[in-house]
Amino acid sequence: MPRPTPTFARFLTLPENRAALVAVQDLAAGLASNRAHRLPQPLYLHGPAGSGKSHLACALAHDVARRRPDLVIGHTTAGQLTTAARTLAVPAVQGELFEPGTTDDAPADPLADLRDSDVVILEDVQHLAAWLIAPVATLLDDLLARRKPVLVTGLHILNVTFASAYTRTLRPTMAR
Repeated sequence: MPRPTPTFARFLTLPENRAALVAVQDLAAGLASNRAHRLPQPLYLHGPAGSGKSHLACALAHDVARRRPDLVIGHTTAGQLTTAARTLAVPAVQGELFEPGTTDDAPADPLADLRDSDVVILEDVQHLAAWLIAPVATLLDDLLARRKPVLVTGLHILNVTFASAYTRTLRPTMAR
């Protein structure tokens, strides 16, 4: 039986995660009314596995897609991003090793879809490969400079490695 679509109405609200729900609902309402740029950005949800971070991220994506179909939503996990980047990098490395002089076909940018999105959701940032931390931090800076809403989720208040590359405005909101 397929899982039901995560929505705000299906989220199990507890005293420990109410602030996270309200923050994500505020972001959704801000996007619906073209006022998301007035909210603190980026929004960072942290908590243990099973605490509802992914549910809230998917509920945000679903709500925004329903209320604002004109917006492009970039939604991925750090693991998916790492896999995509590795997949794109392997042919380029093989080409350089086995076919010298064939570097004209540079691999596509794995961050391009996120960069071109109106709303970015990056889940499980603790799984981001170390070599992607700086490019993702640069992407976040670019998105925030262009006033694009960003939601990031992770297990910890801030992943120490990620925080060293990006410490500007991640404001934790509890999701337990």
